[in-house]
Amino acid sequence: MTAGIGVRALLLACFLLSGASGLIYEVVWTRGLLLVFGTTTFAISTVLTAFMAGLGLGAFLFGRIVDRWQRPLLMYGLLELVILLPHSYLLKPILP
Repeated sequence: MTAGIGVRALLLACFLLSGASGLIYEVVWTRGLLLVFGTTTFAISTVLTAFMAGLGLGAFLFGRIVDRWQRPLLMYGLLELVILLPHSYLLKPILP
């Protein structure tokens, strides 16, 4: 029973870190777009629109696939890596 609790705590920590990194990405992209647009309203609107569109598109494209997938946590991890790679490359010019 203790191993199950440890695995569950690890999964919850991964979800927490994933959500926190998503919020950090939003702040960084908002600050970067603030330099482009010059106003906070347009920058935040663009970031929120892209974030919500990504959630909707991801649910539309992968919803049925994940339901049939034998190991959904593996799919989640792979999708997190797919999201990480382009963001880490694209954010290098924005970060100080």
